[in-house]
Amino acid sequence: MTVACEPAGPRWLQVQRLCAERGLPLVRIQPLMSHIAREQQDYTTHKTDEADCVMIARLAVGLDCYIPEELDEAWAHLRHLGRRRAQLITLAMAPVQRIRDFLSVAWPVVTETCAQPLEPKTWLAAMQVVTGRCGGQPGRLAVMGPEAFTALVRGTVADWGGQRAWGTIGGRIFAALTDTEGVVVSCRRGLLRRCADELGDRQRVRAQLRGVEADMAAVLAELGLSRLADIPADAGSRPGEAAAAARARRAKARVACAASLLRWIYSMVVHDTSWDPGAACGSANSRNAPRCRPEAA
Repeated sequence: MTVACEPAGPRWLQVQRLCAERGLPLVRIQPLMSHIAREQQDYTTHKTDEADCVMIARLAVGLDCYIPEELDEAWAHLRHLGRRRAQLITLAMAPVQRIRDFLSVAWPVVTETCAQPLEPKTWLAAMQVVTGRCGGQPGRLAVMGPEAFTALVRGTVADWGGQRAWGTIGGRIFAALTDTEGVVVSCRRGLLRRCADELGDRQRVRAQLRGVEADMAAVLAELGLSRLADIPADAGSRPGEAAAAARARRAKARVACAASLLRWIYSMVVHDTSWDPGAACGSANSRNAPRCRPEAA
């Protein structure tokens, strides 16, 4: 007898434990496979445990399943940290979308003060100063003068991880303090207050994200894989086929870059190699070329 299950959340691990204690083999069904099967078998309108059991059994009999791996404590910890990091990245992006929407009503001109608003640390610091002090009227801060405003921004930019404030961005935001073009006056005070709250939320989430990434680095060191940090941050954007695809089809390029990164990590973990740009590019002259071929690297 073989036990089959769909890994819905972490509770399937209890099924794995019980099967191991009883010496029963266990297989898992990919959620995507079960989703497709549910549509094909018309189980979408009356989802019940009994119907799901029949569907999972059919998939297992057809060998549309796989044997789950058994992780040790360190690898399991790393996996859960990775999932937490993905969750925090999503949480960090949500305030960006909301702030952009709020400012399009409360202060549209400020989004034109730099090429990519909500990205530069100076812009974020300046918006934190304005929304936290203006009481819904950014023009009130114009009386302090550009020097005092710039000093406040410089004192806040460190909270966003910056080392110095860019005077150009700060000057443009100061010049926009009294601009009311396109403003919906009745909602301005409430929306700017919400912008201040969203900025605070994003700052807290980013701090949590840095903490999780530090924990991940510590677990990698525990596993003897600190060398994975040698992969440069811009390695996925190196010139070549992936970069050309990025210009033509960004989604396809992201998949290609992710696949390359996975191959590099596989080579460094399984073959115990170090980061080698030549091997990553498939160079035959690389010191790791014999052990790290392009198709398996």
